[in-house]
Amino acid sequence: MLLVHLLKWQFQPARRSRSWRNALTVQRSDVLDLLEDSPSLRRDLAEHVARAHTKARLIAEDETGVAGERFPEHCPYSPEQVLDQEFFPESEGTPGP
Repeated sequence: MLLVHLLKWQFQPARRSRSWRNALTVQRSDVLDLLEDSPSLRRDLAEHVARAHTKARLIAEDETGVAGERFPEHCPYSPEQVLDQEFFPESEGTPGP
């Protein structure tokens, strides 16, 4: 769901809210806690993010009504960005990572 929210943040800038920002903060904290409890997961983090992105695209398409082909085929965010509490992707059509 963290990747779903990042995609929604990027592709629906007019709908951004404090609630979305808070959801990203909580989800990132939860993932960081999981990585602290199971440090071996960090070794394959890029692979986990790539697999999760495939599912996130489908959910984001369904939740937003944005055509699936508008979402990037490969995750546009590095694992470090996904976990960075300060990172929020630029709106679609603007320079990003």
